[in-house]
Amino acid sequence: MNEQLIGAGIAVVTLLIGWFLARWREDEKDRKSRRLESYANFIEIWAVSERWDTSALLARFFANETLDQSELNLIMFLKERFDNAHARLMVYGSPKVISALSDLYRIQDVGLSEAKKGAYIKLLDAMRQDANSGKHDGFGCDVDNIMLSGPLERRQKLFEKATSELRQNETR
Repeated sequence: MNEQLIGAGIAVVTLLIGWFLARWREDEKDRKSRRLESYANFIEIWAVSERWDTSALLARFFANETLDQSELNLIMFLKERFDNAHARLMVYGSPKVISALSDLYRIQDVGLSEAKKGAYIKLLDAMRQDANSGKHDGFGCDVDNIMLSGPLERRQKLFEKATSELRQNETR
């Protein structure tokens, strides 16, 4: 009789431990998913805010120029999305990511200075580490080419080409 109770007790304890571990694993999976989603949301709104048209609008806004309602709506959209992204990062972000974000915002440069680029790349690298995305040699150069200076340089080349063609057509 005593052995039967011990056997039943061990079975119940084993089931409870199994249930607890499965629950813990699901909670960890959910936390990681929320963390990665918060990182993606921040990167997305940062990219929108760095577009040439958005940057020009923000410059006008900070210079206290008059904006129409659609421009004000875009400013409010950006603010709300940044507020949401920051809140999620504060809840789900790793300490390293939160510190990197704070370092980025300590830089008060207007525009995309080298210091700000470096801090942004450091932030993205911390996010990649959290995502277990592996080491990427040349990550900073790739980020600069894809998200930072690269788009600006490509737009400038396209603009120069287009204006050069226009000038050539005018001289004919």
